[in-house]
Amino acid sequence: MLVINKKTTLLIINQQKIIKLAKNGSALIEKEIENIEGFVTFYAVLGGIVEQTDEFYVNNCILRKDNSITVLNLPKVEKKNEKSRRITFITDFKFSNDTYEYLVLYRNVLLFYDIVGNLKKNVHIDEEYCSKIVIEKQHVVSHIGEDEKSSIYDFNGKLVQRYECHNALFSDDFIYAIDSINNKTKLYNLIDGKKTTLWAHPTFIKGYKEIIFKDTWRNTSVKQIKFSPDNQYIIAIAGQGKYVAWRLPKLERVELLPKAEFIDLLPGITKTIFSDKGAEELVVKPQLVEIEGQVYFKNTRDDLANVFFLEGGNLFLIVVDNYYSPFALLWDKNFNNLSHYKMSGKVVLHGNKYLSEKSIKEFVVYIRDNE
Repeated sequence: MLVINKKTTLLIINQQKIIKLAKNGSALIEKEIENIEGFVTFYAVLGGIVEQTDEFYVNNCILRKDNSITVLNLPKVEKKNEKSRRITFITDFKFSNDTYEYLVLYRNVLLFYDIVGNLKKNVHIDEEYCSKIVIEKQHVVSHIGEDEKSSIYDFNGKLVQRYECHNALFSDDFIYAIDSINNKTKLYNLIDGKKTTLWAHPTFIKGYKEIIFKDTWRNTSVKQIKFSPDNQYIIAIAGQGKYVAWRLPKLERVELLPKAEFIDLLPGITKTIFSDKGAEELVVKPQLVEIEGQVYFKNTRDDLANVFFLEGGNLFLIVVDNYYSPFALLWDKNFNNLSHYKMSGKVVLHGNKYLSEKSIKEFVVYIRDNE
């Protein structure tokens, strides 16, 4: 895992060993984080920048600006069938400028620490698991419960609202929530209660299934969906390499169309056709097709992909982890494909300025040169 701020770099390797680097590459911290007594090994590492500060966190450890490390004591939480074992299972870590406190989500407990790291109070949330702290709203988001609904709690542990979606993605302004479980993704307006279906693959259009899924396979599930940071649009990546957007608030669907020179670079799939004349290999290439007057991108591969936003949503990257040739597509907020880049490994965006690329042979960090 790599986390970067404007001044320093935090590199986490081998799970428990952390290295904090300066811009010139010199090591500021190189330390093995010890297991707290009673905890299992750091099998799941959560790390990042403590927003509103110049500090980093790694699980329950704060890496200060002066390069000291503060360990936040966590309460003992016992679950059935776990005996007395405690698991380092932190899901969110925030700082409040208003109260000058660190807030940590540890399983279903919201923890409050003062500026030096002393535990002030803990608030139990009546759910199995909580995933997000929203400082501006003083909300805690829970996605998992016995009724498989998403819930919002305040900082006192009181239920604010519960929604009929089992794994909701909330917009930053808490006007919308998305429940994405298949092609028929549901968008909830939390103000008026209206529910709308977002179609990544508009399979209801006459001829769509016959043309888009011909000679390939049919996979319409949504794999990745995100609100833009300015809450002006939604980006989704669905099965069979489908890239799509919706403009808010009218929910106008926009098919994201890569440039022709990029489409030509994509590998196709080979199918063997058997007939009386014997076996014949058919190569199906990605292409742009027209259905009912609308142009669609017919892709042939079902690669993993991710979305990263730049400049507050004015730009975004679609990074596709294609086994044969990973690539990144750059778009503007008007959904024009500006350029494409061939990559050699896994790509991660850090903040608004750094891009890391990790392959088998090397680890490369790129910095934007327009700032």
